[in-house]
Amino acid sequence: MKLISKLHRRSDWYVTSPYGMRKDPISGAQAMHYGTDYGTNGSKWALYALEEGVVHVAVKSTAKTGYGNYLWVRYPRINLSVRTAHMDSIAVKQGDKVKEGTLLGYTGTTGKSTGVHDHIEITKINSSVTMDPHAYEYIEASPDSPAVPPNTPALGTIERVYRNIKGRKESVEEWQRVLKKHGYDIGTAGPNKDGVDGDFGTKTDTATKAYQRSKGLLVDGDVGTKTWLSAGRTIGEAITADKPQEAATLQAEKKLLYGIDVSGHQRETVNDDVMDYSFVLVKATEGTTFLSDTYPKHMVRAMKRDKLMGVYHFAKRGDAKAEAAWFAKHFMAYKGQAIPALDYEAEATQNGREWVRSFMLEFKRLTGVMPWLYTYYSVAQSQNLHGLCKELGAGYWMAQYWQTGKEEYGKNPGDWIDGFNPPEKGPAATCDCWQYTSFGYVKNYGDFKTLRDRLDCNVFYGSEADWKSYY
Repeated sequence: MKLISKLHRRSDWYVTSPYGMRKDPISGAQAMHYGTDYGTNGSKWALYALEEGVVHVAVKSTAKTGYGNYLWVRYPRINLSVRTAHMDSIAVKQGDKVKEGTLLGYTGTTGKSTGVHDHIEITKINSSVTMDPHAYEYIEASPDSPAVPPNTPALGTIERVYRNIKGRKESVEEWQRVLKKHGYDIGTAGPNKDGVDGDFGTKTDTATKAYQRSKGLLVDGDVGTKTWLSAGRTIGEAITADKPQEAATLQAEKKLLYGIDVSGHQRETVNDDVMDYSFVLVKATEGTTFLSDTYPKHMVRAMKRDKLMGVYHFAKRGDAKAEAAWFAKHFMAYKGQAIPALDYEAEATQNGREWVRSFMLEFKRLTGVMPWLYTYYSVAQSQNLHGLCKELGAGYWMAQYWQTGKEEYGKNPGDWIDGFNPPEKGPAATCDCWQYTSFGYVKNYGDFKTLRDRLDCNVFYGSEADWKSYY
């Protein structure tokens, strides 16, 4: 469902701070941001109910901490609780029943806030686990599949592909046989002799995403056409376990490469001589004047160890062509040896899609190489940046973290992710390279006692030859 558009009842919203790890705008510390912030151009926008629901919590607070004035509305049909914080005023009270279009109140800057905006958080009803609200802008309803949260196992999808298999249970059993054949644990002995039960539960969902990741497919747990084809099945035929069919367009398996991205924060502690990684992306420039003094040092280390390399520019609010020229000037020494990339995050996301297009085209004009684009999933969605990458033939490097549930995530090294073992919950959109954590730890790097020891960890969906094709 188009959650954001329905809540605002307007289309000129934009992301100012995405869901995930970020630098807190007030404290300056790295912290988990459990919602997504939407800019309102300093105006107090009206907020409206998505559909029939009930006001679970309504709090009015003049304190300069916390959420300020906020609402928590439950929508039972879609099993979502939606919190809107920092509101200027609230038009409903706790216990009120609402329907689609009911005025809830107006955006503001109450509580712990640096300006007028709309902070949205979502969970499932009676759950404390937050999810990226922005993903719900792109979940469309259909007659046989009402608006549901992302990553919900799509049981009906298999039946739509396997039109001659009768019943949902039988189609799930067939998919479970595929998973077992490929060595995945589906967590059931099953009532059948082959150990399947037709229940698309958590284990089957996890195994499905792991399978999709191994094939270089979109990792969403949705067993659609491409996933079935990759398993050697033919669309439209009733396939049984003892009569497999070869797909006409079977997708070749892709190798996965794991690597890190580094900047001046890794000035003292990086030890490439004993670290095991396939590639490194190094910060080189920022804006139109900054050149990292650690840039050549990191590149020399990587070349000595014969690692695949990338070089990135941290975007600011300057002129797009001027920033592209500054980056190009300092990239040329590594042309043909490294992938260039535009790091589009933080305040730069206010520049907008056309700024990105201008930067990338100017860089390509100056160097002959089209850079990758790095940004957060929510920013890419709101500005259709993945579509821009496809249009320009650019690589898409996406940041999306699934660590949730801890107010101070990452402060305790015990919370960190084993560097090259990404979460089973894969990226929410197709990408060439996925940055899945900013709190990764890699063997032989640091002692994991301070924040300085953490690393950004990434997976590239391709081979060494695929990587070099972007040079």
